[in-house]
Amino acid sequence: MRIIAAASSQIWHLFVDDGPFATPIILWPCLIWLLDRQGLLTAAAASTMLAIGMIVILVAGAVTPRASTGAEMSDKLTSGAVLTSAPLARAMDVTYAYWFAMLAASALGTNLGDLWAELLLPGRFSSLACLLAVCAVAVWYDRRAAARSEASYWVAIVVMRAAATNLADIITHDLAMNYVLASALLAVLTLVAARFTHPDPVRRGSPLVDGAYWVAMFIAGLFGTVAGDFIHHSIGLYAASGLLCLMLAGLIGSRDVTASKPMLLYWGIVMVERCAGTAVGDALASRRAVGLGVLVASACTAAVMFGALWIRAQQRRR
Repeated sequence: MRIIAAASSQIWHLFVDDGPFATPIILWPCLIWLLDRQGLLTAAAASTMLAIGMIVILVAGAVTPRASTGAEMSDKLTSGAVLTSAPLARAMDVTYAYWFAMLAASALGTNLGDLWAELLLPGRFSSLACLLAVCAVAVWYDRRAAARSEASYWVAIVVMRAAATNLADIITHDLAMNYVLASALLAVLTLVAARFTHPDPVRRGSPLVDGAYWVAMFIAGLFGTVAGDFIHHSIGLYAASGLLCLMLAGLIGSRDVTASKPMLLYWGIVMVERCAGTAVGDALASRRAVGLGVLVASACTAAVMFGALWIRAQQRRR
């Protein structure tokens, strides 16, 4: 009964207290139904995208804290219920070294996802299950170790990107979903999930690293894998890597000269960076480009990421 009561309370909170939340959770099934009726999605692809979308929206809404009313705050203060033991979300210091490390982590996650599915734990489904478990542990630990180190954050970023690579390959290869349509749906889902993230009051335009942040980051990884694959299949690995890296540099530069630094721009950069990481990682590993293989390519991208993080650490000490 307690579980039912808690679930009922959460549903009431999502639909009544947070009115805007009802919009995506109603529109997403309608969109999938329309695409299915038009014959643009197979039954398996429609079911998968519907499930992914509903999970993303529900989880993002569930982890979004509701603003306390004055009476609730008074009750908390009166009863002494100050949540000092709860882990506090923190925002990352977004610098050039941060973005370079994110690009390297994205390329590493691309190679690691392929390496996991091909060599370490053959099969996309078993590899995905294992990576999701590791990812959950990494995110859980990051929530508790955030004040001491960034290491758990970067582990979670890489493993989450690897898991997203596996799931995106399942969507496009096993379910045979159209790349353009999958990219469009995942782009919408990323922006919906990003809507539930919260800006840090100190670092403008930098979101707090909480549950909503990780949901949006995972969906951005799915988008980056599908859209990045489509782009480099269309124009080639070298051209895609160069073009996407140039777009990434342009967006990062525009963010630095923008006084307001909107949150949407942060997530736009993340989406392009995920696409660029896919192209760069595949270019290093694929025989159609550099041809290092996934093992050597993973080692190279890991070395670049550690180098970027070392530079970041030196900058933070100054």
